Amino acid sequence: VASSFKVNYAAIFVNKISEVITSSNSINGAKIIKSQISQDSKKSYVCFINDDNECDCLTYNIDTNKWTDIKTYLNNCLSTSLNSLNLDYFDSSNQFILS
Repeated sequence: VASSFKVNYAAIFVNKISEVITSSNSINGAKIIKSQISQDSKKSYVCFINDDNECDCLTYNIDTNKWTDIKTYLNNCLSTSLNSLNLDYFDSSNQFILS
């Protein structure tokens, strides 16, 4: 679930939030979750290992308050001896790397 809040700046001194928007997307389990925020802080990239041991990813856009469809990037992600999931951003190439 992701939530964004619109603050009524005119009412900031009386501690009021003018609107709360919530969006959710159904997933097939989530054993390990990793996320990163885009450079402009407008999108959140979320990857997780689902119940079928696949690594699925989706993106949340704060401006539209929408999730993208889930996409599978890696298969057979869990083993009996080693479980790991990494999502890293590299400034030099402006890329996210999932491993």
